[in-house]
Amino acid sequence: MLGKEKENLEGMLRNLEPRDREIPQLEGIDIYGKTLPLHGIGGGDSIIWMDFKKRYDLRERIREAKSEKVREKLKLNKRRGGILIADVAGHDITDAFIASQLHHAFLTGALYELDRFGEITTHLFENLNTRFYSTSTIGGRNKYFTMLYGEISQEGVFRYISAAHQMPILFSGKDGQITNLNGDQMKASVPTGLMPSKRNIDARKNHSLLGLKEEYEINELRLENRGDMCVLFTDGLEDHFGDSFRETLSGILRDAKNLTSKGIYNRVNRTIDDYGKPKDDISYVIIKKNK
Repeated sequence: MLGKEKENLEGMLRNLEPRDREIPQLEGIDIYGKTLPLHGIGGGDSIIWMDFKKRYDLRERIREAKSEKVREKLKLNKRRGGILIADVAGHDITDAFIASQLHHAFLTGALYELDRFGEITTHLFENLNTRFYSTSTIGGRNKYFTMLYGEISQEGVFRYISAAHQMPILFSGKDGQITNLNGDQMKASVPTGLMPSKRNIDARKNHSLLGLKEEYEINELRLENRGDMCVLFTDGLEDHFGDSFRETLSGILRDAKNLTSKGIYNRVNRTIDDYGKPKDDISYVIIKKNK
């Protein structure tokens, strides 16, 4: 009986794994990424792809939009794609459960966002944060997670928020090295679920010894030239490479810069194997400007 239930659980978790066919397809932008769970199936890392053209009937939504403002916002989704990458704190079986909850909550919330605003806004993430704060307490402790959500446009503009997640790595194809982000590109909030959001209308109903979380702020970076790349990742990748993380990653990106994003991903994978068996889930996404 337990064996059958375990099999069913693994099947459910397998259905949540990011699939190649769900990766956003944008003119001039090449994207690839996956999660490498520590224990094979399930884990605390999560990637959710948002190809708005594939997931939603944008034409019908534009036709039924309640205002011109919403209609114009919906049109912009034809030229951009979203990526959510998250990492639940810990190494327990409950991590996979929290990641599963995030998957369903985010995609459900995205539907309401598109109906109301025509796009995904920080409003969704404030509500997700407060909801996870209210429902993910285990043994008197909040089960929180780091998260980054960003949208890349066909023009190479990447706009993103961070809930204490690792900031993107920006690689210059022209210079062949990692470019340091400035302060305006590194604005981050606390982990999701750690404390309720100040912006949430029900904030006063949520008791927290830590107080209320400030609003998310949007960061922006640009892939300006052909060969420029942005890498999103969880701390498992950084920890695996250790102190040489930036140097190692920079070397891989420089040597593989003429490959597709999938080819570059495979090069990183081989280097991961060279460093031995990982001790944590690893996830990473390569975003490359190819025009």
